Amino acid sequence: MSVGTSIQTINFNKPVQQKAQMTFRSQAVPFKDYPPDTVEINGKKKTGMSNGAKWGIGTGVVLGLGALAYVLTRGKAGSKQVQQLAEHLDFKPAKTIQEAKSFAKDRLGVHYNEIEDLETMNFFNEWLTGIHNKCKVIDKSSYPKFISNTTTLEDDALACLCDGVLKNGNQEGYVMGVNMQLLKNFGSSMDKWICDGSVIAKNKAGKYVITNEAYNTEFTKDLVRRMNEYNPSTTTFKEKNRIILDIKGLQDGKIVNGKQQEIRYSDFSYLNHELGHLRHQECINNYDMMKKVEEFKTLGKPVSDITQEFVTNKQIQQTARKVSDYATESPLEFVAETFSQLMEGKTFPDDVMALYKKYNGPMI
Repeated sequence: MSVGTSIQTINFNKPVQQKAQMTFRSQAVPFKDYPPDTVEINGKKKTGMSNGAKWGIGTGVVLGLGALAYVLTRGKAGSKQVQQLAEHLDFKPAKTIQEAKSFAKDRLGVHYNEIEDLETMNFFNEWLTGIHNKCKVIDKSSYPKFISNTTTLEDDALACLCDGVLKNGNQEGYVMGVNMQLLKNFGSSMDKWICDGSVIAKNKAGKYVITNEAYNTEFTKDLVRRMNEYNPSTTTFKEKNRIILDIKGLQDGKIVNGKQQEIRYSDFSYLNHELGHLRHQECINNYDMMKKVEEFKTLGKPVSDITQEFVTNKQIQQTARKVSDYATESPLEFVAETFSQLMEGKTFPDDVMALYKKYNGPMI
């Protein structure tokens, strides 16, 4: 899941090569579209999960955030902006849309565009507040300045961080796109995600059931219960997000002694992964030399020595696998995966942290 000026999509059954573009319907907010693309997180399907969940990435014009740090206005050490960010913020779900907008704008420096959904705003405000409190030295250019409804994302992509800078008056920054249409049609999306019924299917009564004994765990039972309880009028954005992440947790887990060992992703894990890419780019000058092998090939360029060493050195691969399978794809993915888990309070052995330091992973 490489990012830069990033895109973050969660894709469940679209071909890797397909591309989507973000557009903004508001004519008052000029925006230049850049095409993001998507990749599978582990590079292969899991048995029984026929169209595995995918994380999306943004490559856009600079392939990996190359120029964004030079475009955004950054707070200087000791500036009023950074000093304000050092203050702890208490998050409490807003009761009105206007209250949510005001909190985002006045306390986080973030603006909503074409989104009038309170639950969605509360979800992203909670994530951004957590970033603010955890990484007190990060200035406001280091997380999305605009959160916008997307009108042309693939229909199974939940959200994206987009390549490109949105400008509105004297404000500029990168964009988190939210697929509000997907949220509206969430029930039908669940039917697509279970696909061939080899793990979860609908019975004659129209209820979701587990069809593979290897996946008959408390985790999957609880997921199926929540899928069956889905109600378009009452299921919250956060609950929908949890269903998506748990479906992905099934795909990314492993079968051990005949039972699925799922991965329990946190609510904000994919957002923190993308934040890790952004922060990493700000730390180094050779970000584009740490991409995945297939990204170099797509560009028609030779694989860099940095990536070549990473993917061929057995010791490096063993260390990276302690973080996740996806962390073995490239130095960029290793850093982003490690950063995301560090943000959530996980600790790693010395060899992981030494490798993280080798690639100049951002400290928290």
